[in-house]
Amino acid sequence: MKRILVLLLAIMMVLPLFVACGSGEGETDGTTTKPDVTTEKPDATTDPGVTDDTDPAATTPPTTTLPVGGDGTCDVPNEKINYEVTVLSHRSAWESYDVIGYEAVNLEAKKNANIAAAIEARNDKMEETYGVTFQNVAESGLVNLIQRGFVTNRHQYDIILPNLSEAGELAQKGLLIPVQELEYCETDESWYNQRALSELAINGLNFFFFTDVTVVDLDAIWVYFFNYDVLEKYQLDIPYELLASGDWTLDAMLEMCEIVTDKDADVMTKDNYWGLAGHDFNVTAFYAGSGEKIAMADASGKISLTMNSSRIGDVITASLKFRPYWIRYPLYSANLKGDYPGADERFGFVAGDNYPQIVECFTTGHTLFMGEVLSTLAELSNYDIEAGVLPVPKLNKEQKEYYSTTTSSATAMAVPTTTQDTTRISKIIDAWAYESGKTLLPVYKENCMKGVYSQDLVTPEVLEDIFNSATYDMGIYYNWGELASRYRALVYSGSADFTSLYRGFSGTAESDIKAFLNQYS
Repeated sequence: MKRILVLLLAIMMVLPLFVACGSGEGETDGTTTKPDVTTEKPDATTDPGVTDDTDPAATTPPTTTLPVGGDGTCDVPNEKINYEVTVLSHRSAWESYDVIGYEAVNLEAKKNANIAAAIEARNDKMEETYGVTFQNVAESGLVNLIQRGFVTNRHQYDIILPNLSEAGELAQKGLLIPVQELEYCETDESWYNQRALSELAINGLNFFFFTDVTVVDLDAIWVYFFNYDVLEKYQLDIPYELLASGDWTLDAMLEMCEIVTDKDADVMTKDNYWGLAGHDFNVTAFYAGSGEKIAMADASGKISLTMNSSRIGDVITASLKFRPYWIRYPLYSANLKGDYPGADERFGFVAGDNYPQIVECFTTGHTLFMGEVLSTLAELSNYDIEAGVLPVPKLNKEQKEYYSTTTSSATAMAVPTTTQDTTRISKIIDAWAYESGKTLLPVYKENCMKGVYSQDLVTPEVLEDIFNSATYDMGIYYNWGELASRYRALVYSGSADFTSLYRGFSGTAESDIKAFLNQYS
């Protein structure tokens, strides 16, 4: 029999998925099938604002539309700059980036062909129009390389592509030039990520930023995948119905996890059945998905810690409920095991990168949900499964919008203080980003993510809303006082004692913030 989602799809045609709306329900005759209709709707970009900590009834931050300014044209003169740009990009054991920062790990060559063609066309245009070519250097220890160049006053790299943790560290060391001080960088244009500029600005300055040159900031958005076969096995409703009606919440996700997870096993392993799979960033994702932030800057440049809000207890309580249904490993929290107990091995793996085993659990139908970065969608297309994509659930039904956090593995763009001739480099950045917005970004979004990799016809609609709802928390990337990592480790270990954590480390965080601001005053 077939589940018909007529009303659900009608809702998707007229209302943004990530805004709570009236309840929608589908007709059913008993079998779960993938939705088979897709729709088009205009883009919407919003800013989550700040929760009012003084109001116990506050349920979600207000939202503000961030219009893109500019005239949509690149103001860089069509002149021959005739320069080879040296780009330093991040490299680790499991990441390898080319000059646009695109991660090519685990993707079949034929599926990369469209991306590769777009990169080639973009770079050819840069050479033909501006005489600009690129030399890419991918290295580990990027922070040390930039710091060494500063100490020795040696110019080596014109542009750098650090991950967000590295970018935060470099900014705190005073080694980056704010994009607003780069003459030709038209930051009000669409080829700059407007929401990131707004949420990460400090006194009107962005020390690192996102452009259409790289798509890894989109690849690094945290999402939840669900397995259609597991839905059908347990006769569960398709989560897209909950998403469209505004009822995709942590409680709704938890209820589905409880149904799927083995109830009577004395020892749980990857051979058992689970509700959720993934590492400890799920803790941070649940927090960010509730609309909360660790730190924010106001218009005057003052940075405030905002995580001690009236909702923090509710977020922690909701997060802890997932522990019995979550097969997991502490990828990020392992370095804090001296402060908090290690993983409960009954409910997961020991510390280490167990990503392949987690993917195996999901693709073999041993877990309903998997929390991972969006780039995993490409890898899932290599398996004989049917998977859908969801944003992080809301804390509760009263919360108005969904928020999709961007992990620290995202690739930012920055210009080190040792860069010479910043006028020329700013021309190159702006033209490079502009050309990328016309070539690379459409291929990545439409051909790859919404086309080749999407396994149903509703996922592309959801992906567009996920792109538009991506949010950025400077408290995560700067990790002042280690509040971000300590919160993740606290909740991951099963503790709800946030009061002690905040009392113990908020002072250090405030000192870190003060030191950071002083060097730019």
